[in-house]
Amino acid sequence: MHFSQFSELATELGLSQITLLSWTGINKGALNSARRRGAFTGDNSNLLTGIQFMLNTIKAASLSSDAVNFDHGRWLSSWMEEPNPALGYLDPKELLNTYDGQAKVLNLLCAILHGVYQ
Repeated sequence: MHFSQFSELATELGLSQITLLSWTGINKGALNSARRRGAFTGDNSNLLTGIQFMLNTIKAASLSSDAVNFDHGRWLSSWMEEPNPALGYLDPKELLNTYDGQAKVLNLLCAILHGVYQ
């Protein structure tokens, strides 16, 4: 993920860059390296891209004119910080540091978007 995309993602979620990194388990050293290189690489890039994909999924599901003023990023970041019974009462953000965890969170988001109760 390009560093500018990461910065935009953090802004859209209403989070500091450090907070977004903490959700994925990426350390500050990787942030500094990515800033110098202009991009995150490897697993770091993939984990951040997973969160971007979640946000894009929510946006794609909100195609009605009623969703024009809806703040998808802020909703997602707020939802990520609330314990969820479908995730064993963990905050979704606690699962974002692994691919399996991200898959669980994405599956739950998709279920919510499609009205499937778990």
